[in-house]
Amino acid sequence: MNDAKTDVESLPRIYKYRGYQCAVSFTGWCVCGSDKVTLGGGVLEWCVGEDDARAVMCLMSASGEFENLHVLDQRETVRASGYPTLADVESASLFQIGSWYRFLGSPGASAIYCSREVFELVRKTESTILRRIEQRLREGGGMTPQLSKQIGW
Repeated sequence: MNDAKTDVESLPRIYKYRGYQCAVSFTGWCVCGSDKVTLGGGVLEWCVGEDDARAVMCLMSASGEFENLHVLDQRETVRASGYPTLADVESASLFQIGSWYRFLGSPGASAIYCSREVFELVRKTESTILRRIEQRLREGGGMTPQLSKQIGW
């Protein structure tokens, strides 16, 4: 019987992944590269801002378990929560504003399985965006029967 461990999960690691779900990706910052232990690559860790990403990259680099590490800002390309940016809200049509108002999830719902720190960051950011959506909807005359019918369910 061969006692050698072949399961990648059982290999000893110096760096322990934090396991942030991609719900934090709305911040757009991540560490990318290749994991020499699992032979995986791409986005290795989602991070809460640029400083966090740079600190995580330093830890990963020091472990010697990764290569080709770099910090990537994907704020304009990633929105896992489905929430628009404030810039999107400012340029949106009344129809789009009404659709967001009707169909967006509760602020923070996309991060309920993340750490408390990440959840609070997502909740605060999404709450600010939702308040602006509500304000733009009021400024546009509110959710009229016509707009509601146009948006549908």
